[in-house]
Amino acid sequence: MRHENRKRPRGLEELRRTAKEGSIVHTLHFRKELRDAGADSEDVNSVLHDPDTVLESMQFDQSFSNWKCRIRGPDSRGEPLTIIAALDEENATIVLITAF
Repeated sequence: MRHENRKRPRGLEELRRTAKEGSIVHTLHFRKELRDAGADSEDVNSVLHDPDTVLESMQFDQSFSNWKCRIRGPDSRGEPLTIIAALDEENATIVLITAF
């Protein structure tokens, strides 16, 4: 599907819905960066679901035909954690790319 035909997702709402109803894939790079940031999967869940989390950017990535999102929110200890993720709406999947 071409970008012109893609409707922009409702941002954080869509990410949260996909996280709840779909699947979440952690890339190897993401797991390494998450460890380097001193964070774990509990921290990722906190960022995805915390009401204080903000969507900093969302743009369509033509080369992968998905939406790239940058979200920032508190981890399980209240410390800020930024996650870069790709939203694959067709497969109800979030691909976690990196964290810092």
